[in-house]
Amino acid sequence: MMRNIISFYTKAQKAIESSSEEKKVTWLTIKNSMGDLLYQLTSMKFQDPNTGEAKVVSHMKSVSEEITQAFRNLEDTV
Repeated sequence: MMRNIISFYTKAQKAIESSSEEKKVTWLTIKNSMGDLLYQLTSMKFQDPNTGEAKVVSHMKSVSEEITQAFRNLEDTV
């Protein structure tokens, strides 16, 4: 879970720092374009460990892949 949060933060920082003046990326831009993903990040804490380690790990990996894809899409649109 923490790995996903840190990954989101570092990718967001990189996107903000590497943006140009014409195509400026801000935290607000990221929040508006990735609202669903932010919700998924905050709801990861509600994963039931009783469902099994494999299912929880699988969910965390899928969120990680979504983070990576969302920032790739952000780079393409900006």
